[in-house]
Amino acid sequence: MRRSFDTPVQVFRNNIDCTLHLLESLRALNLRPHFVLASTPEVYGVNASLGAFQEDDPLRPANPYAASKAAQEALVHAYGQAYDIPYVITRAGSYINPRRKDLALSAFARQIVDAERRGDHFTLRHGNLDTVRPWCDARDIVEAYLLAAEKGLTGQTYNVGASPGVATRLGAVLDLLLAQAKVPVELKLDPALLRPTDVTYQALDVGRFSRLTGWEPKIPLHDSLQWLLQSMRAGGSTV
Repeated sequence: MRRSFDTPVQVFRNNIDCTLHLLESLRALNLRPHFVLASTPEVYGVNASLGAFQEDDPLRPANPYAASKAAQEALVHAYGQAYDIPYVITRAGSYINPRRKDLALSAFARQIVDAERRGDHFTLRHGNLDTVRPWCDARDIVEAYLLAAEKGLTGQTYNVGASPGVATRLGAVLDLLLAQAKVPVELKLDPALLRPTDVTYQALDVGRFSRLTGWEPKIPLHDSLQWLLQSMRAGGSTV
């Protein structure tokens, strides 16, 4: 996340403190639920080979947010071993979610809808559009999280998302979003939205989770983008 470069202490406190306090509560109360940590492929870092990341690849986080998520994973591993708390870790690819205003596509959709309400031509500000991600609909990802809780093997980590061949450049996804806009749009690179270090290519080997659960994304990208825009147009909550 871009904002983690500006507020790394806040990001670490949020991700580490909430996880630590939750694990401590389970330990203190002697509870043993199936703990699912929603981590991120950002923990893998920059992919020089442009291959698909596998769960056992080394973790080389390239930004504060990714480092905080790697630390979360370490906490869960430690509590699982020390206190016998059953857990699984998921690393879900980028997803489309109208309730997350801090995501790139949500920010784009918000700008489009604001311009539609004004009824004018506008310039959309963006950062790096060359990054490649395995985009998924948030509703598919929620289903995956539930399956991880129900069927995930204790101590295992699972990549979740679109298959490597479906990973798509952000600029191409933005073009699909703009095709549904009701006003003319120009694009403008905003240097303030660029990351000091960027994970420009992120494809995931999702075979481990797919073989275990049979899960695969069901909602087409076009439908997800339509849902995103319609939710914004309806004044849906962004949190």
